[in-house]
Order: sequence, then C-alpha cells, then structure tokens
Amino acid sequence: MILIGVLYAVFAGMTFINSKLMLTNPYPFFVGMMRSFGSAIFLFVYGMIVHQQVLKSFVLPKNRWRDLLIFGALVHGLVMSGLSFCVQYIDPVKVCFILALCPFITAILQYFLGNEVLTPKKLIGLIVGFCGLVPILLATDHGKYAAVPQHLEILGTVVCVIATILFAYGWIIMKRFLKDYSHYPLEIINGIAMLVGGFVSFILFAATTWFDMKALTFTAEFPSLVSAFVVSSLATYMIYAYLLKTYSATFIAFAGFLEPVFGMLYGVAYMGHKVTPTSIGALFILFIGLYIFYKEELRTNPEQNVIIDPDNK
Repeated sequence: MILIGVLYAVFAGMTFINSKLMLTNPYPFFVGMMRSFGSAIFLFVYGMIVHQQVLKSFVLPKNRWRDLLIFGALVHGLVMSGLSFCVQYIDPVKVCFILALCPFITAILQYFLGNEVLTPKKLIGLIVGFCGLVPILLATDHGKYAAVPQHLEILGTVVCVIATILFAYGWIIMKRFLKDYSHYPLEIINGIAMLVGGFVSFILFAATTWFDMKALTFTAEFPSLVSAFVVSSLATYMIYAYLLKTYSATFIAFAGFLEPVFGMLYGVAYMGHKVTPTSIGALFILFIGLYIFYKEELRTNPEQNVIIDPDNK
C-alpha cells in the first residue's frame, strides 16, 4: 500500500522537475530524448549484469513486440515529450489534476475497445470526476504561468489532455502485455520501451530543432535537473509496472487521487502556491467521482480485487 503512495508522490515530483526544466531550458523534445535514452541505458546495463541468462532467451511473438513498441512510442515518446511541452505554459498542479482523470479516460477507451461496460453509476462517477476538473481549468495560474498568453495556455492544456489519453491507452496495452509476459524482468521490458521512446523524441527533436542546433543554450543546473528527471522517471515507471503485476488496475487508478494531493503540496512547498477553496473543492469532487466509479467497478467486476495473488499473476 505504501508503495502506491510513493508512486504518486514521485510522479507528482517528476512533473515539478519537468516544469523547472522547461522554465529554464525550454527544449521539451531534447529533454524527452535525454530522459528516455538515459533511463534505457541504465536499465540495459543493469539487465546485462543481473539478467544475462534472460537476455539470451528473450523471445516475443510479433504481436507482443508490436505491443511493446507501441507502448514505448506512446508513453515514453509522445506522452513524456507532450508533458514537457505543456508545462511550459500551464501550472504543474493543473497537470497533476488532468493526469488524475486517467481512470475515467481508461474506462472510456476500454468501452470503445469493447472491454468495458459503462453502467449508469459509472457514468455518474465519470461526470462528477470531470466536473471536478472544471474549476482547476478555469482557475488563474500562479507565478510565471499567470503571464502566459491565453492561446498558449489553451494549447498547453490541449496537449496535456491528449498526452493523458495516450498515457491511458499505452498502459492498457502494457497491462495486456504483462498478463502473458510478467515472468520477464521489468528492467528489460521498460528498457526496450524507453529506448523506443527515446528514438521517437529524437525524431521530434530533429524535426523541430535540427537546423537551429547552434541556438541551443543550457543553464548550469541543466545536468542536475536532467539527472533528477531520469531518476524520478525510472522510479515512477518501474513502480507502476511492478504494481500492475501485484494490484488490480482499478485500484491503482483509484489511488490516482493522490497525485493532485501531492501536486498541491509541492506547489505550496516549492512554488509559493496557496491552497485555495477552489482547489480543495475540485479535489473533493474528483475524489467523489473516483469513489462512485470505483465502487461500481468492484460491483460489476468482482474479479477486480484490490490485491492479485503474486504467485498467480
């Protein structure tokens, strides 16, 4: 249980590190590339030392290679680059609230994929949850973000919503992958996915910046911020993948309520934010929506227990 709290604390912290990077070094695709390649190199070196025999026998059918490559391209490529792009223009606390909608977006995607039934109570939970986001989207941003032109703020919000949708879809694919191949080390699986994500970010970086490379300038704190970003990314996605093997996806999604909580705390501690009645109210409404949805999910899908037997993954 504690590990789930750690997951969302680190996830929210990663968003704030990302925000700090973009405010001082506004190169989202380059940062995304560095994050993915740095994480992949670390995981592959670790895998070569600890899992040599597994690497020699690592075999996947074509359809599972496709799943792994799509997951890497979406989550570690497009999503992370998209989140780096959007925190240039919107407050990281707002990003945490949008990402907390992942369980609702996952349910909608599963419905269209034919894997989910949206009962009236689930729909009520979805509507209530989305209503909780409205006050946050309409609230005035803090600090430097208050001076962002409205059209760029709207662009950042749209990119963040798209990234959240792709994030949810990517983890639907990964859950399907882990159902059959959870016996492979997570370091190897995530290493491959992050390598793919790094190449996607590189393509985006090359397409937007290649002919203006000389204009790139970095602050003195760039190496330390990127290092912190890589470490927090490694921790986040390794914990998330591990939890998918141990807990039900429904329970992990419900615990996503913790992300905006930590986001608000980090905002107070590091950005001078004030906890306003608007943010408290939005958080409460979001929690109610998640609670209604989660309770109905357990009623309609009793197999979605909180804990999955680790010996029968």
